[in-house]
Amino acid sequence: MDDYRYLAQRFREETEIGPEYRDLDHAVQGHWRVAKEEFDELDVEVENLIRAYELSQGEQVGISSEQYNGLAEEMADVLVTIHVLADMLGIDIEKAYQKKMMYNLEKSSDKDENGKVTDDGGAEKPNFGDTHNE
Repeated sequence: MDDYRYLAQRFREETEIGPEYRDLDHAVQGHWRVAKEEFDELDVEVENLIRAYELSQGEQVGISSEQYNGLAEEMADVLVTIHVLADMLGIDIEKAYQKKMMYNLEKSSDKDENGKVTDDGGAEKPNFGDTHNE
């Protein structure tokens, strides 16, 4: 078992989160609300960074230690909620991540203004059916 899954399971046990403690629907709904809150908090940190860049009138100013700490903490919070949710649903998130990244690396077609690939370029989309933990 990978470290992330172990930590997610340990956290769920210690905080009594998941279908073992309430029905799956309510457990998932509740944890998804937490995840959305964490995404919102990360959004605030990224917006603060963008605002600092805009205020510098495009000058490269770097990231302050306060900004770095805020970004790192909120990114970690998002990962925690995703790992806990994946564990709750029996998804091997590491395997799913690897499949998705390999697919993303194969795509090389049209990109939007932000650099996101908008066409798979003929790459075969992976099947995630085998990412279920038994």
